[in-house]
Amino acid sequence: KFPKLPIAPLVSGMAHAHEWGLLLAVPLATCMFASSLLLALMARVAPQLNLMSIGFALRIGIGLIATIVFLPDLMAGICGVFEHLGDFLVRLV
Repeated sequence: KFPKLPIAPLVSGMAHAHEWGLLLAVPLATCMFASSLLLALMARVAPQLNLMSIGFALRIGIGLIATIVFLPDLMAGICGVFEHLGDFLVRLV
């Protein structure tokens, strides 16, 4: 016979994992979305320019710069996640 699993803590843990993932990803995802939107508008305004050829390199550069700019916030978020993860594991056991 299978042992009964504590469903409520597992569901709560998954909800917290999604919340923490979104909190960490939102700043960079917003920058990448804005850069994609800007490149799409530029390609629409000036179709004779081949923006797709430089768009990939430009998005990588924007992503790296955004990572450097948001690094203090990301590190604070990651530290907070690990603090809450420790508390969660203690409650789970």
